[in-house]
Amino acid sequence: MMKREGAMGKTVHDEYQPLCLMVYLGGRCRLSCLYCYGSKDRPQEQTVSMMGFKHSLELVAHHCRIKKVPLTLVFHGDNEPLVYYDRIRSLVSVARETLAGLGVGLVLVCTTSGVASRKVMGWASKTFDHITLSWDGPPLIQDVNRPFKNGKGTSGFVEKAFNILKQGRCRVAVRTTITQNSCKDLVDIADYFKEKGVTRMVVCPVYPNRDETFPRDLIPDPELFATFFLKARNFGMQYGMEVIYPGVRPREKHAQYCSVLQKNLIMTSDGFLSGCFLATHNAMGHNTGFLMGHMDPDRAVLDQDKIDLFFDRTQGGFEQCQACFNKAHCAKGCPGVCPLVHSYSHQFDCRAEKIIGRALILEHQEQARMAYQGQVE
Repeated sequence: MMKREGAMGKTVHDEYQPLCLMVYLGGRCRLSCLYCYGSKDRPQEQTVSMMGFKHSLELVAHHCRIKKVPLTLVFHGDNEPLVYYDRIRSLVSVARETLAGLGVGLVLVCTTSGVASRKVMGWASKTFDHITLSWDGPPLIQDVNRPFKNGKGTSGFVEKAFNILKQGRCRVAVRTTITQNSCKDLVDIADYFKEKGVTRMVVCPVYPNRDETFPRDLIPDPELFATFFLKARNFGMQYGMEVIYPGVRPREKHAQYCSVLQKNLIMTSDGFLSGCFLATHNAMGHNTGFLMGHMDPDRAVLDQDKIDLFFDRTQGGFEQCQACFNKAHCAKGCPGVCPLVHSYSHQFDCRAEKIIGRALILEHQEQARMAYQGQVE
């Protein structure tokens, strides 16, 4: 495959300079979430090799050193990362030792359901710089959306986990997944979190997934979601709580969540390098189109042609986005809409993104006006 020229005469592949290493450790999880996007066939016990991890670390560290930024190491996936507590401790130790020798800093990040022992949560609170806790709201919502596999509620565990985490050194964000059933409760959810001491609430609607692992009627109506998200955001602003939707960020230039665009290198537990956060493994061969490399026993092997394809397709853009005011600050339907799967002429529903985008632009404009007025006075 011929590589087309990119900015400053570089090939498209040269533009991929990951600054973040994201590790998917396996498929073990204690919950049975209503909207889980994880396949039932995902590998349970496989985990990344230490040699492969170290080589991937060095690959990302090379770009971090050039950019003079710390390397961000993230433990994530369609699982509970802290189930792999011992493995994470080993990987963190290797990362610290390796990066210290290379003169590169380290930022540690983890996602969690909050269902782990007090010991593990205490360790996490003192180890990670940032933790995202999945928590959908009051017990009546949390225990329906995110129960244990035996059907029992998890709300008590999650609240205890949050109280432990907020006493540590890490910055804690709460990720709240919104279904069609909980849209109208968004302000009440924000109020509940305010009372618990949450300062950052990341709101994500249930999104379509390729494997169709849950009923589509859980996906919120776009206008309903946008309306109640903005109400929750305004509520949060009154009390110093940040309420954000990652699909639209007017202060940032961004597009889809593809790893090549986000400057991420994603390692899966079954030995692949993934270009999509939904492609957490390839046990059934169903994610081959979303992979951009694999792990040999001692090194990461990137597929340069595949990376070029990712760049080509994502930079081309959907036709309906070309004249949109929001096109430089929107995830463009990702992950339900994907330029690797859909043609550029594919039409998708972006009402929520447009409504939220307009409101946030006006919000930022008003903040700028008030700041200017304050300077003049």
